[in-house]
Amino acid sequence: MREGNINILGVHFSPLSFDDNLKQCLTFLDRDEDCACASVFTPNPEMVEYAVKDAAYMQTLNSADLCVADGVGITIAAKLTAKKIAGRTPGIDLVTQIFEKKRAAGLTCYFLGAAPGVAEKAAAAVMEKYRGIEVVGTADGYFDLNSETRIIADIIEKKPQMLLVGLGFPKQEIWIQNNNLPVKMAVAVGGTFDVLSGNVKRAPILLRKLGLEWFYRLLTQPRRLKRMLKLPMFLVRAGLRRGLV
Repeated sequence: MREGNINILGVHFSPLSFDDNLKQCLTFLDRDEDCACASVFTPNPEMVEYAVKDAAYMQTLNSADLCVADGVGITIAAKLTAKKIAGRTPGIDLVTQIFEKKRAAGLTCYFLGAAPGVAEKAAAAVMEKYRGIEVVGTADGYFDLNSETRIIADIIEKKPQMLLVGLGFPKQEIWIQNNNLPVKMAVAVGGTFDVLSGNVKRAPILLRKLGLEWFYRLLTQPRRLKRMLKLPMFLVRAGLRRGLV
C-alpha cells in the first residue's frame, strides 16, 4: 500500500482532498512523454464490495497510481475505521476540472466507452465548452476483439496525453491495467460520457454538496435500487472491520 493511503476493506484510497487529488493528476499530465502511463481509479462502495469477493479485481484497484473516493459511502466507511478521507473526489468533477485547468496550455484526450455515438457527442461538447482541449479520437464501448485491436492501434498512433475509459466496472479498470498504452494518464470514468454528452443530467449542486447525489440518481433511475441496497452492507462490513457495530 502506498504510504499515507487508507485501507477500506482492502482497497487503498488516497486520503487527500479533491484539490490535492486534482493537483496529483495535473502532475501526472505534466511529466515527460516517456513516463509510464499513470492510472487513476474512482471506486464507489459497490466497486469495493465487488473487490471484496474478487481478489483479482482487488489487485487491479490497488495497482492504481491514484485511487480516489468517488462515493460518499467511502468517506463514511473511512470514519468507521477511525481514518479520514478529506472529502469525495467524484470522477466527473475530477475530469471536468482537469479540462478547466489545462485548457489554456492545451490537452489532447481520447474517449473510449459508452454506447455508440455518446463518446463523439461528449467530445464535441467538451471541445465547445473547454476551448483548448482537443479530443483526438473516440470509440464506443461495444467492441469485439478485432475492433479492440483497431482501437488500441488508433490510440497508439494518436498519442493522446489523457485517456478516459468508460466501460463500467470491473471492465474499465482491468482494461486500463492490461493495456499499458503510451499516454500520460488513463482514468476510469464510468458513466461520465453520458453526463458530458448531455444525455444524463447530474443532481442539483445543493444535493451534490450534501453528498446526496446517490439519492437523486435513485429518484431519476429507480432501476438502481438493487445496487443502492448494497451500501448498507458495505458500511456494516467497514464497521465490523473496526469492531464498531
